[in-house]
Amino acid sequence: MGDEKVLPLMFLTALLSFLLGYIVYPNLNECPNCICIPPTYNLSCPETKCPDCVCIQEKCDYPSFLKIIKNMAEEHRYDWKEYNCHHYSQELIRRLRDYGYEASYCIGKVAWSNGLHEWVRLTVYVEPITGKIIEPTYYKKAYFPDYCVG
Repeated sequence: MGDEKVLPLMFLTALLSFLLGYIVYPNLNECPNCICIPPTYNLSCPETKCPDCVCIQEKCDYPSFLKIIKNMAEEHRYDWKEYNCHHYSQELIRRLRDYGYEASYCIGKVAWSNGLHEWVRLTVYVEPITGKIIEPTYYKKAYFPDYCVG
């Protein structure tokens, strides 16, 4: 086979692969019109406590960030050596990010301790007209900020 035929053959193969995936994927996914995919959890998150994403036709119901935070706090017991504020923060950030929330951690001094502490900063978007929290997936699809002023 000549070199001039290799590039068209590669293009044709890629095109056929795309078409096959496009046709077959909806049959593999139990909720093909739903944008929500439940997050995967490691062993540090017991299945009974992890909030699940529920697909209802084309609408996805995500757990509120308050439920995610409460579940996280109830699942663990603080231990300075084994599971301290750093561990809590890292796992909470991972769980919040699994559902599309913007979360980061802060390290610094707090008024009630002489040592350093770590806590989570969570960005939550609110529609001021309705007073409702804007779910992260909807925010990414429907809101396009030019700039934010703080």
